[in-house]
Amino acid sequence: ILRPLAYQFTTSFSTREFISHVLVEAFWDSSNTSKKSSSEIISYGESTTHSEPFYNGEFDQTVFSFHNRVLPHLIGKNFSSPRDLHQILDAIKFNKQNRFAIASLDIAFHDAFSQEKGVPLNRYLLSHYKYPTNNLITEVPVGISRGMKSSPEELAKSVLEFIRAGNKKIKLKISPDKDLEYIEAVRNIIKSQDITLSADANSSYNELDEDHFNRILDIVSKVDLLEQPFSYDDTWGHALLTSLLNKKGLKTKICLDESIRYLKDLKNFVSQVEMILNLPVEEFSHSIAVNIKISRVGGLYEAMRIAQYCMDKNIDIMPGGMHEFDFGQSAIVSFNSINSNFYPGDSEGSETYYCGALTALDGKRFEGLKTNENGNLSVPVEPGLGVGSLIWDELLQIGPFTYISKLDLDLNRWSPDWNPVLLEKVKKDVQSQPF
Repeated sequence: ILRPLAYQFTTSFSTREFISHVLVEAFWDSSNTSKKSSSEIISYGESTTHSEPFYNGEFDQTVFSFHNRVLPHLIGKNFSSPRDLHQILDAIKFNKQNRFAIASLDIAFHDAFSQEKGVPLNRYLLSHYKYPTNNLITEVPVGISRGMKSSPEELAKSVLEFIRAGNKKIKLKISPDKDLEYIEAVRNIIKSQDITLSADANSSYNELDEDHFNRILDIVSKVDLLEQPFSYDDTWGHALLTSLLNKKGLKTKICLDESIRYLKDLKNFVSQVEMILNLPVEEFSHSIAVNIKISRVGGLYEAMRIAQYCMDKNIDIMPGGMHEFDFGQSAIVSFNSINSNFYPGDSEGSETYYCGALTALDGKRFEGLKTNENGNLSVPVEPGLGVGSLIWDELLQIGPFTYISKLDLDLNRWSPDWNPVLLEKVKKDVQSQPF
């Protein structure tokens, strides 16, 4: 599904004006699950890949390719839990680097089994994985993530709107050419307010570059958390930086994002810091955090394994987002709600990014999880993901694998500020997709 964004979003590796995600719609009958059900279950999953391999090596077409090869091993099988999916992938010995493609299937499995149990996804996660907490919450704090702007003043103005709306967590996208001045501009408008400020570098700094490293040391004195300053495969660089901050007694956390695709990646990072500091993780866990993006770690199964490890070691978890549509957003918010002590994530109301509806719930159009009157996101309470089913009669098929919502191409459903030139660009781009 291709959807235009309500505004341009810029990070260190790309500028996006529209988002395409791969959705999975799975049909289950009584022969598919361990518990006989009297009616068919339809479940959904979502891959938050991009149309091009900006974020990592995966993109929409690789997800389709992976699905085409895996689905013959899944169709018609009996399943007792979402773990069965991962056991099948292990058995057929496919390379499991396709984390986003696997996540889209994993989310659909969790949606189906929580529907079968008749419970919302968050309650299924607690009971199925025996997560040791009773801190289930009904609302998740909204945290905003601001893309890069052309000037510090423009960024500060953008952030101020959200602060006035009551947001308590701000994340800024930074790069070596847009960092200190931009952070300082936002700090000036935050002043003494109780607001958490973090910066996300998306791997744009080089630890071997002296200027880059010195800039990082300046940045950590101005933010509460610094996310992924170095390359995804540079866990040693992140371990050295974490150790340095710990020795200096700084409270700023180093948060890993792109570096963590499996639980073993996190364990490897922790062991490196332990070796440098000659301390057990419990002695420096206050210095680190992990951004758990459900798509990046291959789904909720691995996300829950990482969450359990982090809870055991007292490592902060920040549930992360990637401009999810309804299904992915529900998965994140449900995961976020299993522990009230999670570090504020960057889940935003769907109204921040998109207009219109992709799904219908109880016969009514569902326009995503929106920010409520408390400035939070209400956790879905319906069984499964709880956001309804795709409105297929409002999706315009334009190719064998690609669909675009008619709503997104209807200017009357967008604000007067919507850019008609961009709309034509979206149409042209979609029609040129080589599917």
